[in-house]
Amino acid sequence: MTLFVNNGVLTINNVDVNAYNAVSNTTTGKLDIQDSYIKATNQAIINEGALTIDTSTISGTVYGIYSNSSRADSVTNSTINSNSTAFYKYNLGKSTITTTNINGGVNNNKTGSVLEITSGSINGLVNNIGNTTIKQANIGYVEQYNGSRNLITNSGLLTFENNNVSYTNKTINNSSYSFVTLNNSGTLVSQGNTYTTIYNYNNLNNYNSYRYNYVYGIRNSGILNSVDDSFESYGASSGYGVYNASNNTNAVTNPTMKIHNNNSSFGVRNGSGKVSVVNGTIEVYTSSTGYGTYTDAGTPTITGTSIYVHDNSSTSYGSYINGGALTIESGNTLITGGTVYGTYTANGSSTLVLGIEDGRGIDAADVSTETPYIKAIGTSTGVGVRTGDGFLAFYDGYFTGSTSPRLATDTTSLIEKNYQVVTKQDEETGYNYCILEFIK
Repeated sequence: MTLFVNNGVLTINNVDVNAYNAVSNTTTGKLDIQDSYIKATNQAIINEGALTIDTSTISGTVYGIYSNSSRADSVTNSTINSNSTAFYKYNLGKSTITTTNINGGVNNNKTGSVLEITSGSINGLVNNIGNTTIKQANIGYVEQYNGSRNLITNSGLLTFENNNVSYTNKTINNSSYSFVTLNNSGTLVSQGNTYTTIYNYNNLNNYNSYRYNYVYGIRNSGILNSVDDSFESYGASSGYGVYNASNNTNAVTNPTMKIHNNNSSFGVRNGSGKVSVVNGTIEVYTSSTGYGTYTDAGTPTITGTSIYVHDNSSTSYGSYINGGALTIESGNTLITGGTVYGTYTANGSSTLVLGIEDGRGIDAADVSTETPYIKAIGTSTGVGVRTGDGFLAFYDGYFTGSTSPRLATDTTSLIEKNYQVVTKQDEETGYNYCILEFIK
């Protein structure tokens, strides 16, 4: 049963409504709600017409607002509540929600459907298939959920700007569950956001209690363009700032990452395709094993980025290449701890490129000895560049280690271009360092 059915023009001003279905606004209706409290045990507002809500509280157990209109609907200065989905949109009309607190899920569930949310807050899950813009909002969710979960799921076009986003899962379990702040399989334009992903935060120093779970800031299998975003992930078996599993060309520009208190921590991991990390800062610490970047496949690049990996109880890696080809064009890598590697190519299918090949190869003056700069200082092992069975192309830069900047078997794979890596000793520190020399 629906209490109000509107086919014409209906204004609800300073009214308290309590019903099973509170208000139904049909395709010909124009509904204006001001300074009112609308509560329903099923659906509070069912809208197929034109809708305006201001300074009101809308509460529905199943849906706060169900919007299925080709006309515009607008919500300002209000509160929308639901135990399930606070705002559900399935239409091609434009919906705007401004300075409104949303307690419950938000679902834009139709391709091409336009939804704009500005300011206010969202306490619930967000799903986008359409064209959604969210900016200047606080999005936070704390739960005990025994299963994999995405706080925000995007398979459409999501423009995400200047939001503060936090997802915490407190369930203790022994399953391989993934907790993701933003999972993207569509197109994501992310700028100026803060992503925080936490698992089991009351027990950070006991890795065994959460060894099977994973936390992600952004997990991408679509198209990603991230600018000026901050990431913090901690408390799980594996923690990531950004994980890329897309064959598209993706970019993470000016990121700030702090990934810590996981069994294994990763700043940026590239599973396939290409992700470019530009002018960022990646810090990884207080985990068992820490990786600034990790490459499984593809051709990721790092430019102008500072990588710090330290205070890990097992091993620290600036960049670990398990497959594919990683290019470090410029930037600084500083690794400290017990066993540390500036870069590590794990096998014969992995390639590391340091610097940029300019094609000149005339003399040493063509070679930068300042960037990329890689320094690995370990109390037991400190290796600047470890290639092993992998391949090294060294065009520019400087790398050093406390025990050896490279092992005896490590050589550049491009000797035919008349370059060689020469190991020397710094008289002041006693550390070895490597430079690139041109063989005339």
